[in-house]
Amino acid sequence: MISPYIVIDNFFIKLIKVLILKNIKLIIVLSKIAENLYTHVSSIIFLKILKLIGISFFFTKNGFNHRKIYIIDKSLIFFGSMNFDNRSIYLNFESLFLITNKNFIKIFLKSLFIKINCNFYNYKKKKIVYKILYIVSFLNYLNI
Repeated sequence: MISPYIVIDNFFIKLIKVLILKNIKLIIVLSKIAENLYTHVSSIIFLKILKLIGISFFFTKNGFNHRKIYIIDKSLIFFGSMNFDNRSIYLNFESLFLITNKNFIKIFLKSLFIKINCNFYNYKKKKIVYKILYIVSFLNYLNI
């Protein structure tokens, strides 16, 4: 999955746990730089949760990535406007374009190259304002 951010609810966390139990490998790639600090902080919180259950994740090397690409079993690729967040999944009318052509998928996967591993240690040492944003964003997206 490649998306600018990830903000999910308990249903999707449970769904991801089921996929992991079925030995389905999930990799999340997020934008290194966010267009919105609040959303970026929320994504970091959800990545921390997903890291605990065994999800691999990366940040893109440079700048803001606004692409949304979802790859399933290296046999289906979705491109579109749908972010991996509650608004796009439940509220907005988003679009995805499905590609099943094996030749295209093979060429695309060869060209896809992510270099930078995510490092959460940088986020632990932020100012108190960031910590407050963490808490508020987390509570907001879990509807607590």
